[in-house]
Amino acid sequence: MFGGRPDPTAKQQGSAYAQSRLKWYKGNTHTHTLNSDGDSTPDEVARWYRENGYQFLVLTDHNFL
Repeated sequence: MFGGRPDPTAKQQGSAYAQSRLKWYKGNTHTHTLNSDGDSTPDEVARWYRENGYQFLVLTDHNFL
C-alpha cells in the first residue's frame, strides 16, 4: 500500500520480476534436408543449428516420416 492506496509501482515491479524469470529459446520449426528439397543431410543440418546456438529444431521434410 502507498499511503492507504495501492502502490502505483507494484504492477511494474511484478512485471519486471515476471520478465526476469522468463526464458526465450532459439529454434527453428520448419527446415528441410536432402530427404525432400533441402541441400544437406539431417546430421549436417542438426550440427549446423547446434553450432549456431539453436536449442531446438524441427525437420519438416515433405512426404517423409
